Amino acid sequence: MVSLWAISAGAFFCGAVFASAQTATTNANDAKNNNDETVVLEEFRVTSVRGSLISAQEIKQSSPQFVDSIVAQDIGKLPDNTVADALQRIAGVQVARAAGEANTPVIRGLPAIETTVNGYEVYTGTLRGVSLQDIPAEMLAGLDVYKSVGPEQIEGGVAGLIDIRLRRPFDFKMGLTTAINVRGMYSTQADKNSYFLSGVVNQRWKNENGEFGVLFDVSYQKRHYEDQIFDNWVHYPELFDVATDASGKSGYFGDNFGYQVVPGNRERPAAELAFQWRTNAGIELYSETMYTGYRNDHQVNFFIGIPSWGGTRSNVTLYPAGYAGVKIPDPHSLNGPNTDALFVKSFTATNTNTLTSMQALHDRTDTIQGAFGAKYDKDMFKLTAEVSYNISTVKTRGVILDTGTNSPTETLEITYNDASNPTVHASGLDFADGNNFFINQLFDQWSRAYSHQYAVKTDALIRLKNDFVSSLKFGVRYADRKVNYHQANSSPTGNPAGFFATPTSTIPGLGGVFTNDLFASAEDMSIRKWWSASSDFLLHDTDKVRAAVGLPAGNPPADPASTFNDQEKTFGVYGLANYNLKFGNTPVDGLIGARFVDTHQSLGGYQHPVDASGNSGAGFERVENSSSDWQVLPTFNGRVHFTDELLLRYSATKTITRPNFTDLNPALSLQHSGPTSQVGTGTGGNPKLSPVKSTNYDLGLEYYFAKSSLVSVTGFYRTLHGYVQNFATIENVAGVPYNITRPQNTGKGTLKGLELTYQQFFDFLPGALKGFGVQANYTYIDGKTDDPAHPGTQQQITQVAKNNYNAILIYERGPFSSRLAYTWRGTYIDSYNQPGFQPNTVYVQPTQQLDFSASYDLTKQITLTFDATNLLKSKYHDRFGPTAMFNRDVRSYDTTFAVGARFRF
Repeated sequence: MVSLWAISAGAFFCGAVFASAQTATTNANDAKNNNDETVVLEEFRVTSVRGSLISAQEIKQSSPQFVDSIVAQDIGKLPDNTVADALQRIAGVQVARAAGEANTPVIRGLPAIETTVNGYEVYTGTLRGVSLQDIPAEMLAGLDVYKSVGPEQIEGGVAGLIDIRLRRPFDFKMGLTTAINVRGMYSTQADKNSYFLSGVVNQRWKNENGEFGVLFDVSYQKRHYEDQIFDNWVHYPELFDVATDASGKSGYFGDNFGYQVVPGNRERPAAELAFQWRTNAGIELYSETMYTGYRNDHQVNFFIGIPSWGGTRSNVTLYPAGYAGVKIPDPHSLNGPNTDALFVKSFTATNTNTLTSMQALHDRTDTIQGAFGAKYDKDMFKLTAEVSYNISTVKTRGVILDTGTNSPTETLEITYNDASNPTVHASGLDFADGNNFFINQLFDQWSRAYSHQYAVKTDALIRLKNDFVSSLKFGVRYADRKVNYHQANSSPTGNPAGFFATPTSTIPGLGGVFTNDLFASAEDMSIRKWWSASSDFLLHDTDKVRAAVGLPAGNPPADPASTFNDQEKTFGVYGLANYNLKFGNTPVDGLIGARFVDTHQSLGGYQHPVDASGNSGAGFERVENSSSDWQVLPTFNGRVHFTDELLLRYSATKTITRPNFTDLNPALSLQHSGPTSQVGTGTGGNPKLSPVKSTNYDLGLEYYFAKSSLVSVTGFYRTLHGYVQNFATIENVAGVPYNITRPQNTGKGTLKGLELTYQQFFDFLPGALKGFGVQANYTYIDGKTDDPAHPGTQQQITQVAKNNYNAILIYERGPFSSRLAYTWRGTYIDSYNQPGFQPNTVYVQPTQQLDFSASYDLTKQITLTFDATNLLKSKYHDRFGPTAMFNRDVRSYDTTFAVGARFRF
């Protein structure tokens, strides 16, 4: 760690030595005294990190709401590589990581986020929000994260709202503007190169008919990545998962362990076409259409040891009774009546079985979204009308083949939990020899999620010559969204001839030897290569594998349990007033208003018939469900201007989030038990889910002591009602028990916390040291909600980490600019009620990320860039329960290095 910090610090100081003075420029409209207007930035003139921070600070200071912004520092350049990477630098925003990128952002720990593009609603597939990583960072002008939402903004985000700002033609100067970005990236675990291309062409001109602009923006990304996971599996209270030590004491052991290598080849094409025309009469017409695509050929290559599957156990060591405070009643009283269960720390398993499993996956998303509208702004009136649309299709294809060994010579020496990852030493069998593997079971899967929506809205702003009420604003919106979802059943089909009856060699070309540079050392994982099926073969020659397990050719039929359609119609109307007051010599301004929303929903799906005792039977029956909901969402925001630099900001709002469409599906989708899961599992929806409601209070003190410097503290408190979380319980389906996970409204809850933000450039330092600056923020969050499994008690809200912070060191002087960014997210709960009888709450351990970026302007038109991510090679760790005794996953991600060039003309 020390050497990486030293290298990065050296890069800062080298830049300082060779840099010369340069002044950052911005062109942001000052909206301090005009709260009814949107801040518009001419982004093409923001050409530095400092300039982007100044623009973001102006948006924050000018807004009547609690908002934090990220502004692109140049055409095609956010301060980070991806949208989610950039969002995690904002106080109160945290992200997760998978598939080689940051994803799943949460605002103050909550995932219920409304997403818009230039103010109109967008989404992906049947989700409520858009997959932010699917919108290329190179195409963005900026991002605004609203933690308090105004009446004129679309309802639907208890957590808040993220508005993605695309450029429009009038954001650029007159004449022709072009820009091209080229970047190449190397990923260490994937050991492959990737590339990113983007370009924009904008023409803006005037003639006797008015002012015109046309913009064309295109982006293409091709990214290779590789995740690796070393995991322990759950402890089932079954007698064949028991081992006895030399003293005669017995304990339970994890049913299996696994190593997963997850390489992927991801492509993201995207394009935007936009027009603007401002007539001589003052009417502005505009349209924009954006296409985003996502293609991901990826695989999960599993090596799974199953020491309980036959054979014997020896050299057993047990954790002592009460180790790390773990006391779980023994369901079988292995060591006497009324004793707590003991658990195995390590043993040697002989004459056992091992699985390799290849998950061959192909995902595809195609989304077209856009809007066209008109604006008239003159004197006292501003009128707008807009029609927006979104059409999104998400398709997945998955072929998973389990292949297994069955050899009396195989020996596995396993340590399950050692505060890091398990350790495994194997002997007696060549796992790279395909002749030792047999065809066991096939998972043949596909899904299709489709959604389309159109929305119409109109707004009217009336400016008043009134010292108390400066303006009034009214608006209406109607949206009609239809979704449907189809999926094949994901249960496995076993080999009818028996698990160890059909050698893999009976299908020529099925697979080969897998070898890789695993993140776990050979001392921890001695198995460095193994035979596995080919991902390409499984996806393109699936019928040959289907024949081997007795399935007909062609894709399997749709599973009624995973088939549903939904139509949602929403009508909203709002009104607000912007007010100005004075208490003595202290100005106070803000807005007060309300949004009224009427929602009607019609759901159709299938479910297993349920008898009078609540048990589900075989077969399916069609069900229809209609519901309506009426909400009044008041807003009261404002600022107290103690001075031009010192503000007290306050907000009281009410927000809602509607349930996800898949959560409303009443059916059960079941996965039968198998060698890696001793109890069948399933997922189901809940058509009785209600919208999540939240009443929100925010209070912040902000001090803007320089154009690019600020310090602020914000406290927030939310009362939640009906927050949705997933819970698993045992349900009987046709007499067979399954561990079923369903969403439930959890009753009452609260979310409270504190955000601290500090940003400053040290202009008072001498010479080259003037180029240094720092950004830092800290967020404390405490979230609790009712526990439906234990009435009268509360539990932590999932995904809420109590402590989170960012620290960013900036150096910018002359043509050189650089940032060293460190992010830390504390412990949080991932999920409850996981299977097994070990602690069944999954705790994610603290995660960290260190990234570096730098750029150098060769000329005004050419900039060279360098970016590096995950310099600390940080790992993700989670546990069953709060102790290291039951470690679950250790996940390792790529470190990346990228070089590029930006050209502006």
